Amino acid sequence: MSLVRPFSIKRVDGWHVVLDGNGKTVSAPRTTRAQAVELVEELTRRALRKTRACMCCGVLFVSEGPHNRLCNPCRGQGTSLPPEAAIPSRNRLPNR
Repeated sequence: MSLVRPFSIKRVDGWHVVLDGNGKTVSAPRTTRAQAVELVEELTRRALRKTRACMCCGVLFVSEGPHNRLCNPCRGQGTSLPPEAAIPSRNRLPNR
């Protein structure tokens, strides 16, 4: 399932332009493909952003995508473990 209509890059008269999922040009011409790819990545990130309610406290915040469901204050309170600490699995088989 795709959340955002894909962007594409088309070469026109030696330039690279970015098209939206409907084929409409959404950028000024770029001199290199790398510049166009960078723009596609940024446009995709922007398209995924929206206001969501924090799953912890309910406050509305601008989320970067469906993976980002906690506001910054709640994310900061989330754990006392350092980020590199191993988290024990809850799906372990019982001891035999």
